[in-house]
Amino acid sequence: MAGMIALQAGAQNVGIGTNTPIDKMQVHGGAAGVTNISITNDASGSNLGEGMRLGIVYINGNTSFQYGQLSLAKKLPFLIRQIDNNNIFRTPLTLDGEGQFGLGSFTTTGFRLAVNGPAVLYPGLGQPASMYIVDTVANSGLPVGFGLQKTSVGGKHFTILSQDESRALSALQSDFKNGTGNSRTVRIQFDSSGNTGIGDVTFGAMPSVRSKLHVFGDQRIQGVSGAGASLALHSAASDFTNGSELKFFYTPDSRLNQPNPFPFTQHYFLKLNDANATNNRAKTLALGIYTGPYFFGVSVPAKETTALVYNQNEQVGIRKYPNPAEEATVKVDIEGATRINGGLTLTNIGEASGKVLVSNASGDATWQNPPKIMLDQSSATGQSAVEFRNQGSYVGSFGWSQASTRYFLYDGNTNTNPLVVKDGRVGLGDRNATTNMLEVNGNASKSSAGSWLGNSDARLKKDIQPISGALQKLMQLQGITYQWADNKTGIKRPDGAQMGFTAQNIQQVFPEAVTTDAQGYLQTAYGTYDPLLIEAMKELLKKVEVLEAKVKSLESR
Repeated sequence: MAGMIALQAGAQNVGIGTNTPIDKMQVHGGAAGVTNISITNDASGSNLGEGMRLGIVYINGNTSFQYGQLSLAKKLPFLIRQIDNNNIFRTPLTLDGEGQFGLGSFTTTGFRLAVNGPAVLYPGLGQPASMYIVDTVANSGLPVGFGLQKTSVGGKHFTILSQDESRALSALQSDFKNGTGNSRTVRIQFDSSGNTGIGDVTFGAMPSVRSKLHVFGDQRIQGVSGAGASLALHSAASDFTNGSELKFFYTPDSRLNQPNPFPFTQHYFLKLNDANATNNRAKTLALGIYTGPYFFGVSVPAKETTALVYNQNEQVGIRKYPNPAEEATVKVDIEGATRINGGLTLTNIGEASGKVLVSNASGDATWQNPPKIMLDQSSATGQSAVEFRNQGSYVGSFGWSQASTRYFLYDGNTNTNPLVVKDGRVGLGDRNATTNMLEVNGNASKSSAGSWLGNSDARLKKDIQPISGALQKLMQLQGITYQWADNKTGIKRPDGAQMGFTAQNIQQVFPEAVTTDAQGYLQTAYGTYDPLLIEAMKELLKKVEVLEAKVKSLESR
């Protein structure tokens, strides 16, 4: 049966459709478009279309009908099975009657491909390892989908791509392009250092940026219904001690879109410092901006400016880190000039109405009417005070001292209290007034001419009687010169010779004009004796007039 079946005795080859078979068995279709081997039985059906066929289809001029084929009867699965050394069947490949394919296992209902165990893609020499998922139904039958690619070109990384292009399906085997310009659209990329890029390439290999996650474009984190969305950042797996940082990059420079741009570091940051106690940064959350050491390829000094800080003591810092040890009671710490444009509402700082003097940019002050401002010192020995500083240096304060139970005005330059108020008395010159309403330590003067005035209206007085014997009483007083030798009262006395009286002498003549202070020392008011001087002068004048009259009488004789 020449031309149908040929036997080559010397080579022991069998040919079907050829007289010169080159293989042990060769089936040759000649000019026919289909060449098949059919395997059937009663279970699958004696009809060729109901059995199993192995073969090729090749029709010239029609690339859609140029392929090898394995045809199975309807619902008939196809298995490749192996028996190991222990006579155990293994099934490395399965194709069921629904067109579902399994590797290393039987197929899984509902999935076109089921893989049991790890799968490895080995690319050709110099080619990336790729896997592509394509939907030919969308976009009018054009191949649309996304792919996974592992490559060592331009740094080892793993990339998730997407594409939408009018190209043949076979083109995806060698490349995965996007758009008419045949350019990739990178969705997610993982490099060999564990860095991840979303929306573009990663930047983990740059010397100035060490971010594990780089995001390009808009992203949204959305939680499930009825729950919030969250993003957790920490320095390493199960490590919450070294802090975390969220960086925000922005620049119009196109070099950021290149795989290897110039070293560049400028970003806004949201940073959590945990274990680092340097500059009061332990357990703080900070918002700020960092620039350096390179900016568009030019070296610049590294600079970090902090805008807002919040720490574990519930302290807020504006342009600075609060010091928890030195400013434990300070809840808001601001460095630099502060402007409030609009209304300012102060709550829980007082109960009654009061006024605060507020100045504008020109220094013009007006009285405003917020609630009163309260300074509350909780310690039994501390003080509540308003401090005054010049360029950060302490120069003085005004407040209340609980330890000495007095108000004070403290001068930091002289380390003294020029004004002290206690028990309704006022002390000047570091003087704690103990007896009189006003006590002055040292000299007191007026800057211009004038007198200390007091009420002397007769309508305010009663039991008015003339002073008699003023000259006789004044004659009992003894004016003296002296120098102060006060090392007991704490009052600073003037140096040099002084003129005056002793209180003991005055007490002998005018006991009502001498009192005792809180330390047991006698005191008097020199101005009290002015009426005595007037009346004494009047008495002297009368005596002079009597003597003048006697002189004239003698001269007239």
